[in-house]
Amino acid sequence: MSDSRYDNLMDADHKKSWKCPVCNVPPKNNTSSAAKQVKTPPQAAIGKPSLRNHRQPSPSTSEVPVDVDAASTSEIIAELRMCREEMQKMRIEMQQFNKIVSDLTEDVKKCNIRIDECNERIDECSERIGDLSARVEVVERQQSAKLSDDTADLERKIAELQQDINYRDQELLSNDIEIAGIPETNNEQGIHLVLTVANKLGVSIEEGDVVSAERAGPVRREEAGATGGPGGRPRPLVVRLTRRAPRDRLLAAARVRRDVTTDGMGLAEPARRFYVNERLTRHNRQLFHKAREDASRMHWKYVWTRDGAIFARKDHGLGRYRLRTESDLPKVFGCQLGTRHDEFVAALTCYDVDIMAINETWLRAGQEARAPAPAGYRLRHVPRAPGGARTRGGGVGFYIKRGISLQTKN
Repeated sequence: MSDSRYDNLMDADHKKSWKCPVCNVPPKNNTSSAAKQVKTPPQAAIGKPSLRNHRQPSPSTSEVPVDVDAASTSEIIAELRMCREEMQKMRIEMQQFNKIVSDLTEDVKKCNIRIDECNERIDECSERIGDLSARVEVVERQQSAKLSDDTADLERKIAELQQDINYRDQELLSNDIEIAGIPETNNEQGIHLVLTVANKLGVSIEEGDVVSAERAGPVRREEAGATGGPGGRPRPLVVRLTRRAPRDRLLAAARVRRDVTTDGMGLAEPARRFYVNERLTRHNRQLFHKAREDASRMHWKYVWTRDGAIFARKDHGLGRYRLRTESDLPKVFGCQLGTRHDEFVAALTCYDVDIMAINETWLRAGQEARAPAPAGYRLRHVPRAPGGARTRGGGVGFYIKRGISLQTKN
């Protein structure tokens, strides 16, 4: 083996650690003295041929013979070849990996682009949905307002129609009266009772003036008359007359003689008071009953009917009010401070108000006693000024907690 071949195969570290396969003695590099001659054993002793490499000694040094094992060289060459093949395979794998990574990068970029497009579309859809929601809300408000207006109009028209029907029904009863308190017996003669009542009131009518006379309402078997027991409340006797004149005479006489009784009428029952009233429709009868209850609670003195109409008056000498529907009751008898005292006092106490201002008290001068009187508060009230176009409503009141000083200025 030549020196150049040896130098190419053996690096510096390998040269230092290499030993002769025969003597297993590392070569000595002695430049200061002459190298010892190494005897090469015969081929039979070694067992296989060996390669002896003799370096050409430099002029200044002695010649040192070197032997290189051929098997070791072939192993090194095989290892180098294996390393080269592995490196080539690794290079191929790296190229494939780089290609896969580049493909994945492109796919990720495409996915990002698609995601951005989806986000843009979602934003557009969100904007459209927001616009549609706003439009729907506007339409719903408009429809609700329109529906409310239509409902209010329909309710108003229905109320007007009901009032017209009630007015017409009341006109059909313009010749009718009701006699309440007359004891009821079996096989009684209604027309004879009417003539007896008229005679008791001092009104002269003939049998021909009476069209019909009969009891109204279901039979009260537990009451007096049907069973003959005393003290019961009999059904009213409904009378229809031929003309309005005898009806008006009977009603006028009944208003004058309010304490008249059945004494002397030839009835088997004990004497009791009876009443002659106008016959009212079901609506007017219920309204009249509620008006009397509110008037009694608010200390109004007069509630009466005239020609099917219902009127109320607070006291003698004051103006009268006509009641057509139930909505007129709070307007006439006081819708703010005249009614619902418990709720007002509870709200005032619950929120611990220092000063409570109220408008539209519907109280006139001298009617402050009708207002609620919660504990710990005093009322300062200013009614509507007299002489205005409106005779009802108005008024301003202040509930002031006691202990708070104030001054009223006009």
